[in-house]
Amino acid sequence: MSNTYIDQPDDSELESAQDAHRARQLEAFAAIGDVEVPLLAEVDRLNVSVRELLRWKIGQIITLNRPTGENIDLFAGDVLIGNAEILIVDEKLAVRVADLKDKAPVIHNPAPLG
Repeated sequence: MSNTYIDQPDDSELESAQDAHRARQLEAFAAIGDVEVPLLAEVDRLNVSVRELLRWKIGQIITLNRPTGENIDLFAGDVLIGNAEILIVDEKLAVRVADLKDKAPVIHNPAPLG
């Protein structure tokens, strides 16, 4: 009995295939390519009571839940599109994209057309 081995693509072949797939997806959106969407780089979210909010003063330190060094969330409109790390570039805050979501978002209860 002989063993049959299936060649697995190496990492560079896999990345190349993913890049080609992403390029095909982008081509599908060429007609709306100039439409602008708001980009939000979200550090964290926090719920506070109105009572606590009214006690805040200038210089107040607000402790968030996200650990330092953890990637932040990137949104296009209300859709989570990936994660990024916070940087400082030329004395301005910037983000470096760490990953992008490959799957289209699931829309629950879409509004009827027409």
